[in-house]
Amino acid sequence: MKTPRVLSYVLSIFLIVAIWKMLSLLISSPVLPSPEEAILAFAASLGTPGFWRHFGESAFRVVVSMVIGLLIAFPLGIALGYNSKLDKVLSPGLFLTYPIPKIVFLPVIFVLFGLGNVSRIVLITVIISYQLLVIIRDGVAGINRKHVETIRSMGGNRLHIVRHVLVPGALPSCFTALRLSTGTAITILFLAETFATNEGLGYYIMDSWSRAAYDELFVGIIGMGLLGVIFYGIFSALEKSVCHWKRLESVREGGNTANTTNVKYYK
Repeated sequence: MKTPRVLSYVLSIFLIVAIWKMLSLLISSPVLPSPEEAILAFAASLGTPGFWRHFGESAFRVVVSMVIGLLIAFPLGIALGYNSKLDKVLSPGLFLTYPIPKIVFLPVIFVLFGLGNVSRIVLITVIISYQLLVIIRDGVAGINRKHVETIRSMGGNRLHIVRHVLVPGALPSCFTALRLSTGTAITILFLAETFATNEGLGYYIMDSWSRAAYDELFVGIIGMGLLGVIFYGIFSALEKSVCHWKRLESVREGGNTANTTNVKYYK
């Protein structure tokens, strides 16, 4: 990581802490502890098994939901983005149901799948699958068709097109979708963990609030924020590792992300 980027992160953290400190002084209420009090409470919680139990449960739910959502959205997004006929058939249903807030189906999902982990994972999976699918589909649709024709002219079949054009062409959009879905997954996770459960950071936060333990409440908030940052960082690192060829796009005249995803195959 370059020094200017590190500096920008440091300045951002400093700005957030400074604003937090000013608000805590202005409000002067136990509801909003100072940043140093919250950080000390968070540091103390790291040594307790209770915090890690809740953190691990939330992380498990997000990981499973992300994996299932990706397994559904990635192949379907490639199919819709590449096959215009299939896209015309399925896209109307997709875009009609996309704006519906799926969180309203939480009671129905609880009835169908029970009050355990399955219902929460199903809810998160359904919501992020839509985001992943739409972004991946648009990414594949933007791939330069010259690459497909190149594969065909070399005697390649449909499997070669998928392997050497569509999959690498979909990866940048896939990682973008995963990063965007991280915030959504954490938000839905919090809502899902406030009902009929005694595990997870969402429960930890609401339980602390009900007991007026505001220092613990902010421990949960920081923990949930940290969970999101970890996943976001993992997806960014994976993109740099898997899509390292994207660095070549800056030297391709008139190139863009969609058109440069296949550089390594055709040079």
